[in-house]
Amino acid sequence: MAALSPAAVLKQIAAGTPDPIYLLQGDDEVEKSALAAEFSELVEAGLRAFNVERIHAGDLTTGDRLADGVASIAAAVAPHHAEICSKPRSAKPAPPG
Repeated sequence: MAALSPAAVLKQIAAGTPDPIYLLQGDDEVEKSALAAEFSELVEAGLRAFNVERIHAGDLTTGDRLADGVASIAAAVAPHHAEICSKPRSAKPAPPG
């Protein structure tokens, strides 16, 4: 997956040609939140409650759980479905063992 600038992603959204999945990362929480809102707007208002989900990567605590979460998101992607995954404000440490 290629890294894209926020401007490039907004261009894709405006053109109606977004990729099926994105991982929003970086330190600018405002910019990530604005992009997430743009993705949500791609889904009809009446369908958003059922077809837009925001997932915080830190809630998945380990690399394996994150990979499983991303795999389940990819399997669920459809033309009217958006899942937004971003870094949490504070990451939880991985459990021991």
